[in-house]
Amino acid sequence: MAGKPPAAIAQGKPLQEDVRLKARALLMKAKLYRLMALVFAFTGLAVFTVLYIRNIEGQFFEALQHPVTVTIILVPFLPAIVLSILGQRAEKAFWALIQSAETPPPEKK
Repeated sequence: MAGKPPAAIAQGKPLQEDVRLKARALLMKAKLYRLMALVFAFTGLAVFTVLYIRNIEGQFFEALQHPVTVTIILVPFLPAIVLSILGQRAEKAFWALIQSAETPPPEKK
């Protein structure tokens, strides 16, 4: 995970139950997105390898003149890229939720 844990977690302070459940759901979603992105990255690598061998066959610079080559290079990795971005957003939301739960609400005068 990115960053170090907030002080409330490091000190073992309990979070509110609803915040804890939301944080757990966000963290699980982030980890699932990252895992699926890894699976799709390896799958994209396999698909790219097959397409490279079938269509380009070592003539990479000549193949760059054709728009199909860009498709062969990018499309197999798009699901991994999208899932990685979604995982990053879920992780940021998790840390924002934890940070907001750790800071006390401002007092009204």
